[in-house]
Amino acid sequence: MPSTTPKPPIYQLKITLLGIEPAILRRIQVPSTLLLCCLHDAFQAVMGWTDSHLHQFEKGGKYWGVPEHHGYDDDIKVVDERKVPVAKVLLAEGDSLVYIYDFDDNWRHEVAPGEDRGFGCPDKADLPCR
Repeated sequence: MPSTTPKPPIYQLKITLLGIEPAILRRIQVPSTLLLCCLHDAFQAVMGWTDSHLHQFEKGGKYWGVPEHHGYDDDIKVVDERKVPVAKVLLAEGDSLVYIYDFDDNWRHEVAPGEDRGFGCPDKADLPCR
């Protein structure tokens, strides 16, 4: 009998552009195993952007992005986003991180589990998060 690999939890994420009224936001569902580089690609798609600017993620004094593109002094260490899944950064309910897109304009987005959908789906990942 073939073994079944459990599906990873699905995260319902709310992406909110900070400092703008009325709020500009998107909600997306992604597997917890999605790498941060792919999360960036998903943000580009849902925002309708063309990946024309540099970006990075930050949380608690740590930074994730493309190390060779970070543009900061050598005293800031940027972890390679191609090696880190979402689940290693968003660890629990109420957790969040910041996604920065376009270093000149400094568009900062809060990325957090959606308030109305919960952090992850149970083992029945074929069902939508509730």
